[in-house]
Amino acid sequence: NLHLEAYRRREDVQAVLHAHPPYATALACAGRALGRPVIAEAIVSLGDDVPLVPYSPPGAKAAEAFAPHIERVDAVLLQNHGVLTVGADIMQAFLRMELVEHLARIVTLAESVGGARAIPDADVAALLAARAKAGLTPKPRRDAASVTTPASASAAARARAANALAWAPGLRPKP
Repeated sequence: NLHLEAYRRREDVQAVLHAHPPYATALACAGRALGRPVIAEAIVSLGDDVPLVPYSPPGAKAAEAFAPHIERVDAVLLQNHGVLTVGADIMQAFLRMELVEHLARIVTLAESVGGARAIPDADVAALLAARAKAGLTPKPRRDAASVTTPASASAAARARAANALAWAPGLRPKP
């Protein structure tokens, strides 16, 4: 349901990845969002927020809790569950997943030495401008029918999911 919701709500999403990386999942289980990334490169790659989606049981309720977030971000922590990232292809979604885990580890380590310091707002604005220039900002669907008519959206979403799965074997290490 979460994957289909991402496809239905974002025209730029061609791949959705869900995983349980340990540091990011630990933050999610503790009820903590990553929030604004604490390294400049991550703001360009992920945007200015990695929110926490409140816990919901798997299924329609989880998709409902997730929906308002996916229209504005490329990665979310799912409380008591894991991480979900999206991308224009499976590799971009995978790299975003790795970056979320990297950030979660940095934030966790920074806590032991006084906590991570925020990047100044003026610098964040410039980084977000660079993100937009690179074409990395989310593109929510403007056609309300594509969100409210699950039958047609689900067919398109399932086709994109099948395409993403076709690429997945290429991510596995060769024997």
